[in-house]
This record gives sequence, structure tokens and C-alpha cells, in this order.
Amino acid sequence: MGINRFFEDTLGAKLNNPRQSWGAINPDSNCVFLTVWEDQIEPDGSGERAKIYNKKSVSNSQGYPERYKHIEAIRKGAECFGVVIIARAPLTIPSREIDDFDTSTLLQLGDLTEDANCIYAHIVARIPTSTL
Repeated sequence: MGINRFFEDTLGAKLNNPRQSWGAINPDSNCVFLTVWEDQIEPDGSGERAKIYNKKSVSNSQGYPERYKHIEAIRKGAECFGVVIIARAPLTIPSREIDDFDTSTLLQLGDLTEDANCIYAHIVARIPTSTL
């Protein structure tokens, strides 16, 4: 199963753009589902956090404004989950391709923090996809 189908069929959140969407909202549950690169998960003071937005990117991808809308939905109270994806060539930044992704486990994401360069989401838990 490809990631577009996973979002739509499993998560109930259709991606707006199959090539440039990095997440979607399930309108029935008000849940935001974000793709999270495996190599951008890092320790923080109270566990782990995932980078969800690069404020300094020079990319023209349509994914950036859409991702920011997802972040605004989270700030307004939407529940958020991360789909962990693995880059085909992790060092090819900013243009990466998905090699694989985890269909069995989602990251439950919580508080957002930010620094001068990025916005991060605290990882609250890892939960089986089947519990949604």
C-alpha cells in the first residue's frame, strides 16, 4: 500500500496533493496526521520530539503552506499523530523521497515547541494504528 492510500483508507485523511502534501486532516475526527522523517526524531528534555516544520527552508514546495495550516489546526486543539517515514537517501535535503513508512505504529504528538529554525512536536506515545 502506498502512502497516499494509507492516509485515505486507513487514516481517513485524504492528501490534497499526492506529490507535495506532507499530511492531512480527518474532518470527522479533527485529527491531523503528519509525515515525520525517521531521522528527524530526536531526544528532548522530557523524551523525544519530531521536527515538523523548517522555518528557514528556501523550497517552493506547496507542502510548506499546507503544513503550516496543519500546525495552526494543532494549535487550535486538533489531535495530532505522526506517520514515520524513512528517506530513500537521508542526506538529500531538502528534496527527499520516501523509501518506506510504518503502517503499524503512529506517533501521538503533543506540545509544540520552536527555535529560530524549526517547529517541533513532543512525542507523547507510540500507538498501534489499529487503535484509531
